[in-house]
Amino acid sequence: MTKLKNYIIYICILIFGILLIVMSDQVSNEIITALNRCLSVIIPSLFSFMVFSDLVLKSECYKIICKPFSLISRYVFKMDSNLFFVFLLGNICGYPIGYKLLNNLYSQGKISKFTAELMSCYCYASGPSFVVGLVGVTMFSSQAIGFIIFFANFLSNCVIAIFLNHLVEMPKIQDRASAKPKVSIVDSVQNASKSMFMICAMILLFASIIGILKGLNVFEFIKFNILPLLEITNVIDMYISYDIIPIISAFISFGGVCVLFQLKALSEGVSLKYLIISRIPAVFLSAAFTRIITGICNVNYQVNAAQTYINGKVIDFTNAKSYLPAILMVIMMFILILTKEKNPLEK
Repeated sequence: MTKLKNYIIYICILIFGILLIVMSDQVSNEIITALNRCLSVIIPSLFSFMVFSDLVLKSECYKIICKPFSLISRYVFKMDSNLFFVFLLGNICGYPIGYKLLNNLYSQGKISKFTAELMSCYCYASGPSFVVGLVGVTMFSSQAIGFIIFFANFLSNCVIAIFLNHLVEMPKIQDRASAKPKVSIVDSVQNASKSMFMICAMILLFASIIGILKGLNVFEFIKFNILPLLEITNVIDMYISYDIIPIISAFISFGGVCVLFQLKALSEGVSLKYLIISRIPAVFLSAAFTRIITGICNVNYQVNAAQTYINGKVIDFTNAKSYLPAILMVIMMFILILTKEKNPLEK
């Protein structure tokens, strides 16, 4: 049985390699588009938040940040106020942030594996930079729609958090003074660079898979655009209408298979099983909240989406002024990744 499984894996890898050669034009186009989105959307919306969250965790200043929310966290969410900061950052900073913080706390021995896996169910959301900037402004020319989708996803996670935390008692963070890590901006930037490199690399891999599927005309047999289920940034290619807004909210709540693979790459032992199961009620709750809020607010928008952005023309790689900063940024990230942790100036 094991040999058969290995043979199937070998065959799939060989087929993938052959298709990469045969569908090279489609794969190249998709990778270029994905690279544009990484440089113009993913990195700007996530990198600084990753550095910030790492500094907050290592300095333990979250103990001060979460004090104003102590009553809400204790009586409404049934959660330790020190853990409430993970919930807030996970819903504000972007998909990988909450999961990465939970893995860091687990690796430091401050929370159990079960606590990290349970909290991952509601510390998972797209940040406002993506939802408001890309979906709201780019697709609908309306910041209001972006904020509504973001708020609907936040409410969905609040419902899941309140339900789970009333069902299972959440322990407190275990303080271990001897294991307190050193606070360093350089280390935080280095950790964020490694995470960003892995996230962008996974997006490019999924872009190549999508290029192969498009080359095989797989999506012509499907009436509805399911690409956001694979990679969430493809949500901006959807047909724009008022009725599609709750569906977009549901897609963003799920995050896409690519984001799940990103989390798997960033994992330090925390399983994704509870997070994946939680996305089933989350997508329906997000769609329902979005429908209710848009109905109450009577949102109007102009359907004049910036298709040049969608087609990957924000960053023109034929223009030296546009791609030089991107190349320099990537080189700097590589330098940080390859830099030894030990300071070479130290004796």
